[in-house]
Amino acid sequence: MVSACHGYYQTGFKQDVRAIAELAHAHGALLYVDAYQTLGTEPFDAPASGADFVASGCLKFLMGIPGIAFLWLRPGAAERLEPALTGWFGRRDPFAFEPRELDWAEGARRLDTGTPPIVEAYVARAAIAWLRGIGLEAIGAWTRTLGARLVEGGLERGLEILGPTEPERKAPTTAFACADAHAAEAAMRQRGVIASARGPAIRLAPHFYNTLDDVDRALDALAEVLGDGG
Repeated sequence: MVSACHGYYQTGFKQDVRAIAELAHAHGALLYVDAYQTLGTEPFDAPASGADFVASGCLKFLMGIPGIAFLWLRPGAAERLEPALTGWFGRRDPFAFEPRELDWAEGARRLDTGTPPIVEAYVARAAIAWLRGIGLEAIGAWTRTLGARLVEGGLERGLEILGPTEPERKAPTTAFACADAHAAEAAMRQRGVIASARGPAIRLAPHFYNTLDDVDRALDALAEVLGDGG
């Protein structure tokens, strides 16, 4: 199995999932895609992508809270698998409570484990319905506009960008080089801006509810922090 991300967590670089899938399948491998950094910011057609597995969680751009993740499987792929970790919901008949038989449910349900977190599931469902109501095409267009403003504004302020600068090659995330990212993150919070320290980078990741003024304010704060030796 080949494991790849759709969007790289640190810089937002988006990979060509279709190209990776073709290469993996040519060598007899399945493709697992982590789409945590992109789902909710643009349309993503899992079947058309060529991936065999697509996983994500609802905490980030899908506007949920911790506790819910999900996995899409290409139809027919599940029957080839016997999970190494299982639970009672992964059984053919979970309510038979038969401890002496290790059978598997049909399809993707065999990958279920135990009881899901119910409250978090309701939050995730409402959040995804909200995003679908706004429209992922519209969200994608606006987050690309915000991402372009981050790149242009960052360069104008003399900041060093880590990763791609073309809107079509990146998620909304933009990373800026930073000698002490954790100190810069704390200093940004003191200025009312939530950023993320990721190794040698400080990461800004606007979503559909952000404005161009938000982006400019964040960039001004970052330039001030890095200009103070951050």
